[in-house]
This record gives sequence, structure tokens and C-alpha cells, in this order.
Amino acid sequence: MIKLFISFCRLLGEKWETLIAGLGDKYTNRYLKLIYNSMYTYF
Repeated sequence: MIKLFISFCRLLGEKWETLIAGLGDKYTNRYLKLIYNSMYTYF
């Protein structure tokens, strides 16, 4: 279950970056990157 979640997050990560870049909101960008990085290091 956790492994599936990790692979899902990694898959999301690539689309996430393009999504965030599309938004162009610096605050949203920082916030989501912080969450993504913390999740990445947590697992």
C-alpha cells in the first residue's frame, strides 16, 4: 500500500511541476514544493 502511494507520488511529481509552472504562482509553487519534498523525505 505504501509502495503504491510512493510510486503514485513520484508519478504525480512530474505532472505536478508542469502544473505548478503553469500556475505561475510563486507562493503556491513554494508551498507545494515544500509539501512534496517533505513527503519525499518522509518515505
